[in-house]
Order: sequence, then C-alpha cells, then structure tokens
Amino acid sequence: MLVALADMPGVRAELINSLLEAFEETGGRSIVFPLAADGRRGHPIIWPKELFSELSALSGDTGGREILALHRELWCPVPCEDAGAFADIDTHEDLAAFGQADLQPTRRK
Repeated sequence: MLVALADMPGVRAELINSLLEAFEETGGRSIVFPLAADGRRGHPIIWPKELFSELSALSGDTGGREILALHRELWCPVPCEDAGAFADIDTHEDLAAFGQADLQPTRRK
C-alpha cells in the first residue's frame, strides 16, 4: 500500500517509481520510504501487506510512525534529495515557500 499525503504536492512520479522499484526488489516485504542524507524520512511510504492490520488499527493523527518504529528491521530507505519528498504544506507560509523556485525541505525527522 502506497500512502501519499495530500499536503505534500511536490512528490514527483520519478520518486514514486523509484520507491516502487525498491519495493519490488524486496519482494514486497519491506517498508519503503525516501531518506535524505541528513536522516530525514519523507513521503510517500510503501507498506507491505503484512502490516495492513496494524495500520488499520491506528487512530488519531500520528500516522504510521509508531508502526514504523516497531518494525525497523523491515526498513528499506531509498536515498532521496528531491525536496518534494520532504516539503510538508501546513501553513500559508509553507505554501508560499513551496511556490518559490528554491523549494527547501521542511519535513522534520
């Protein structure tokens, strides 16, 4: 299951394709996500079928962070420096920065 957030409009098809390729290379058994050189995790994220029941039991606004932390052995980070994978648009200021040519990543670790 690929989860892409609506408030991250800078995610590009090329990134999604590289994540899908990595997921296929692991036989569909890993958690795949973009990872910046400085350690920031980005979006979208691909979850293996084995974790669907845990994901569907989530509530609140924490997303899959807890499940991600519990299953570190399944991580398959894909090196990524595409700012769109890390630019989270939550405020008017974020949107203004996103519209600038020098888009800077704002997603936190």
